[in-house]
Amino acid sequence: MADLEKDNSFWIALRTIPHKEKSVIRELELRDYEITFPLISKLLPSGKKRFSPLISSYVFVKTDFKRLENLRYIPGSKGYLQTDYKPALVKDTEIEIMLKICGTLEIENDVHDFCCGDKIKILSGALTGYDGFIISKDRKNICIDICEGALRIVFKTNETVFELIR
Repeated sequence: MADLEKDNSFWIALRTIPHKEKSVIRELELRDYEITFPLISKLLPSGKKRFSPLISSYVFVKTDFKRLENLRYIPGSKGYLQTDYKPALVKDTEIEIMLKICGTLEIENDVHDFCCGDKIKILSGALTGYDGFIISKDRKNICIDICEGALRIVFKTNETVFELIR
């Protein structure tokens, strides 16, 4: 964990009361905090898109040591995530990965070419350049596990462009 007093700014995960993320975001915006709240779109049977949080009950806030204590008193929040009584820092790369997951992936490959346990490198789409392992597969879908530091991402896709790493 980085030394908080030496860092100018850092990301933390602010816990919220369930379904109060939007009111917490409004309050944080009024207080001039930089916020990230990754939303993922889901297509409903009616054809409409619905957006839901990638990680519910959490808002990611960029802050500095001087403003950190003010985050304990945001209406609708339950304080920030901590480890050993210190704020659990979220890396910039972890924020980027969450935002990439919420983007769209370009489609091209046939999932039949791959097997469970294969190590792959993603060549195009929102997660270009990341390595991962295929953890499950059926006729239409493939499930990929990407580990980046302490963040573990598992996502399911029917198609994307990647290559085997040998």
